[in-house]
Amino acid sequence: MAQSEKYGVLDIGGTKIRSAVWDGYHLSEVESCETPKVTAPSFIDTLSDQMSRLMGSYDLRGVGVSTAGPVDVVNGRILNPANLGNGDDSWLRFEIKKDLSEKLGLPVVVDNDAALTAFGQYKHFEKERVKDLVVLTLGTGLGIGAIVNGELARGGQSMHPELGHFLIADEPDPHYQTPMGNFPTMESYLSGYHFSKRVGQKLGRELTGSDLIRLSENDDAAVTLLWQGYSQRMAVALSNLYLVYFPKKFVFAGGFAMVASPFFLNRTQSVMAQILEDRVESGMPLPDIEISANHDDLPLLGAGYKVMENLSEK
Repeated sequence: MAQSEKYGVLDIGGTKIRSAVWDGYHLSEVESCETPKVTAPSFIDTLSDQMSRLMGSYDLRGVGVSTAGPVDVVNGRILNPANLGNGDDSWLRFEIKKDLSEKLGLPVVVDNDAALTAFGQYKHFEKERVKDLVVLTLGTGLGIGAIVNGELARGGQSMHPELGHFLIADEPDPHYQTPMGNFPTMESYLSGYHFSKRVGQKLGRELTGSDLIRLSENDDAAVTLLWQGYSQRMAVALSNLYLVYFPKKFVFAGGFAMVASPFFLNRTQSVMAQILEDRVESGMPLPDIEISANHDDLPLLGAGYKVMENLSEK
């Protein structure tokens, strides 16, 4: 890549949108705005405004977009996302790659945010050390991306695996809506938003994530007990992911992981070791678990590496 080449990068989450300039080595001009709950065409206007400010100062070669899914990676479409939009039909098959490219007059590469978080972790921090890892992003939702033998793990039909929507119960919950016919999913138990909501239901009042952390820091007995259940479910989730991908390392990213890890991580590691005891005795090492120190920037880094990689192939 020529030293002068620059790329725009966007990270679209359920709470905020972050934008930056990527030069192949560093991020600069990082800005953020609240994610609007609007129609897909209006959403394109918001993204265009974010990029246009950067295009006024930089000659961008292209734009990489990390977004909450489900995402049709090959065609650059968002398909009826659970954590974006206002429920309008325009989000059922949102042609974000085509629409944003036409708006900006630049090539656009779109990928799932969980995939690009894993890709950013691998390319920027792990490439010479670990080639098999799984990254879990705990925030509004639960994003899961995997690197296997140094490559992003993909699903069929141009889709990124929606592992956060793995079912973890065989009966629907009539009191708790999920995108999977109200059957409880990993996300509906383990994401920061959903766990705070469930704890609030148990306590008989609404809780924000900040409320939950405050109660946890004050050793509230009822909340401590609920964290034990959370840790148990997280250990089961990690064990299932281990049996799918056999990673050497799990990495937690996302704002909720940063503040909540003191309340679940040790117990999760202990329970996971019990679940995988037979595997470890057969000679397979127990995967390491760590908290990313760069969780906010990982999707932007992944988008930067991905757009640079894709455009260099053309």
